[in-house]
Parts: sequence; C-alpha cells; structure tokens
Amino acid sequence: MAETGKPATASREGTLIVRIDNFFGGFIKPWKHLRRLKTNIDENILYGLREYDLLINRVNSMSHIGKCGLVHNLTETCVFESNMMRVSLNLVFNILPI
Repeated sequence: MAETGKPATASREGTLIVRIDNFFGGFIKPWKHLRRLKTNIDENILYGLREYDLLINRVNSMSHIGKCGLVHNLTETCVFESNMMRVSLNLVFNILPI
C-alpha cells in the first residue's frame, strides 16, 4: 500500500510499483514494464513485495474485485498500490511419505 498521492512515473528512478492495471490472469506484467514511484525506506520495508506474495485487488468494478497476481522473479524493490491487499505465503512445506 504505497502512498497513492504520489505520482507514478515512467522514469528510470524510484521504486517499482504494481498498479491495478499491471496484473491479470494471476500474473504480474514483466517488471521492466512497471512504473516507478519515489518512496522512502520505511515505505519500502512496510509495503515492499516479497517473492511469492499474492496481490488481490480490493476495489473497482465487480469484474476486477478479487483479481490476483503472484509475485515471482522479483528483480528489485517493488511496492503495491493501496487498492490492493497483500498475502504473504509461507512456502515451507513438510512433505511426508505415505
């Protein structure tokens, strides 16, 4: 939930931000196509995405509510918009033989 009052730009400076139009069908657009946003260290820590986080859209029209995207192959610090929810998954599985 990065501060949405800050304008995202197409510049090469700042932190990547996943916006509502950057994910569909369970996937996020390639990182190189995302916009950037000026953030501070506290925002990056609090709202930074981690590998295998799940983003879920929580606003907009009925056709967009609930759409999700999986964070995968993250290449650098990236935050998400406040119109989304983040679920951090614990991917430690103990697989026991039957």
